[in-house]
Amino acid sequence: MHNKYERLALFRMRASMKEYLGELPPEVESLFQEVRRPDPDAALRVFVPTRPSLLAGGEAVRVFAVAPGGREVAGVSLFTRAGGSEAWHAEPMDLVGRRTFVAELRPGSNPSPLLDYYVEAEFAGPQGRVRSTTPLEAPGRCYVATIVKG
Repeated sequence: MHNKYERLALFRMRASMKEYLGELPPEVESLFQEVRRPDPDAALRVFVPTRPSLLAGGEAVRVFAVAPGGREVAGVSLFTRAGGSEAWHAEPMDLVGRRTFVAELRPGSNPSPLLDYYVEAEFAGPQGRVRSTTPLEAPGRCYVATIVKG
């Protein structure tokens, strides 16, 4: 929804107005810049807009995470483990655009038919660092992908 809202409400609407008017009024451009600024009062959180739940053995799927909020994002990591395992493996996620991060979910040589995963974001600010996970209860509760071996 994040990217779809931005595309429809902010970009396509401006393009339609420019097509109709020939030139955008200065107020439209100033408002456009204003609504795209980070909200300093926004809650610090991270979310995964689309969660893969089924993978073929050897398949890799990109997982996106969005980290909105008023603080600087110090880092975002994707944590994975074989279903039933205790040990988590952390992989840093790459920034691909406005507070959106990506990493690959790969089952590898996972002996389990399940792959657990969650995302953690770390925000920096004057009061120190704050961490947020998705799901909120992670690592106690996590997302699960089923691996289909074929």
